Amino acid sequence: MKKYIFLVYLFIIICYSFSYGQEKNVKIKVESIRSTNGQLILALFKTPEQFEDEEPFRSIVLKKSSIKNGVLSVNVDLPVGQYGISLLDDENKNKLMDYSFFGIPEEGFGFSNFVHTGFSKPDLKVFTISIQNQKEQSINFKIRYM
Repeated sequence: MKKYIFLVYLFIIICYSFSYGQEKNVKIKVESIRSTNGQLILALFKTPEQFEDEEPFRSIVLKKSSIKNGVLSVNVDLPVGQYGISLLDDENKNKLMDYSFFGIPEEGFGFSNFVHTGFSKPDLKVFTISIQNQKEQSINFKIRYM
């Protein structure tokens, strides 16, 4: 009986370890990049609190070396799951969004498969995406400069 329980327990651990931490190679396309200066930063958020506090569970830096006509296309390994992705065009490489004296963003930003047109931060739910292991996926960003 102990052997049977041990085998079931081992099977559960193995199945969980295969599903936990899985990543999917996803095509990322970023449009409307105004310069080759700096870097692009993808920030992944699972909860509205993370997004409000600007504390992503993961960040990915993209080099701008292969930009053509303001467009960057790269493949990135992303974790399987549901979350929103914001993008910062960090032109001065300080890893922060820079703001003017009046609080207006001085660097570009974008959101996963969502074109932001307002003047305040969008809700996480409007740009949340689902990365699935079974199918080919791509995510589009259109950078906005104010």
